[in-house]
Amino acid sequence: MERLYNEQYLLGPYLLAETKIFEVLLPNALISHDASLKGALDSLYENSYMDDIPPVGGSFWLRKL
Repeated sequence: MERLYNEQYLLGPYLLAETKIFEVLLPNALISHDASLKGALDSLYENSYMDDIPPVGGSFWLRKL
C-alpha cells in the first residue's frame, strides 16, 4: 500500500489546537470549494489566458505571529 503524506497532516493539528502561533491569511482550497466564498475568485478566472486552468486553489497562506 502506497502512502502519500504532505504538509496538511501538520497544518491540521496546529489549527485544531487553536494555538496563537499563526494567523490564517488565505485558505485557497476552502474558498474555491465554498459556494458563498467562490465568487471572490471569479474575477481571477475571467482572463482568457487562464481558460485551461481549473478554478480551484490548493494553497493555504498563513503568517507566523
